[in-house]
Amino acid sequence: MSSSLFEHIRQLHSDELYTNLVQLMNLLSPQMDSICELFSATNEYKALVFFGDALYRTKDYRKAERVYHRALSLKKNTPKSKRKSQSNGSLQDLNQEIDVKYQIHLCYLKQQQHSNASIVLESIPAKHVCLYSLLPLMSD
Repeated sequence: MSSSLFEHIRQLHSDELYTNLVQLMNLLSPQMDSICELFSATNEYKALVFFGDALYRTKDYRKAERVYHRALSLKKNTPKSKRKSQSNGSLQDLNQEIDVKYQIHLCYLKQQQHSNASIVLESIPAKHVCLYSLLPLMSD
């Protein structure tokens, strides 16, 4: 059940059905602690990031920021031995963490919290910030 639930969450995100994903996760949220026990640490992290992405796309920036922070907290509190067995290495972990921090930065910008946005952006290594700064320009 847990893998099919995660696959359903992943598919909703992949299909850009963000409103549906938010509704599903909101239905699950009262039971989130017991459901998350069914997921591997990596899948729980990914599900939270997918949820954060969906909240951001549906313009619920404050909640998206909280969900992204929860995902980062989960990643930091998960023993590395569990993550290594379920992930492709520390470089991928670093890139995922940077992606989430950048999304938090964008959430703060959308909420006009520029000082918080700067703090989060400063926590990302400079060589990665340059790349992300150019992404909005490339999509225009």
